[in-house]
Amino acid sequence: MAQCIKDPSQECLGLAEAKIIEHKIEQIIERQNKEYEENRSAHKEFYNRLEFGEKAQAVTQNQLAQILSDTSETKSMIGELSNKINEILQKPAKHWEAAIGAAIVAVVGFVLKSIGIF
Repeated sequence: MAQCIKDPSQECLGLAEAKIIEHKIEQIIERQNKEYEENRSAHKEFYNRLEFGEKAQAVTQNQLAQILSDTSETKSMIGELSNKINEILQKPAKHWEAAIGAAIVAVVGFVLKSIGIF
């Protein structure tokens, strides 16, 4: 042990305490560095997960936009098909209306001719 500066016949007790404190400070610094690296790693993982979530959300938004577009197109096509079906269903009725109208004109013409008006 080192000798005390004030009384060289005595051992320096402050030096021993300083060595203990120095060792404790080194332990604290090591623990702080270890925690810093652990936190750094945890933050890096957190930001990677956050970035992955943002990318997944962007993909989902694109998919939803495509679904919305497809749905709009499908609705439009259904509307067009519905109109065409209605036109097709109305055609026989129009033909019958024309046939009935022609028959009425023929009957009225026949009656008028029979009476002598025409």
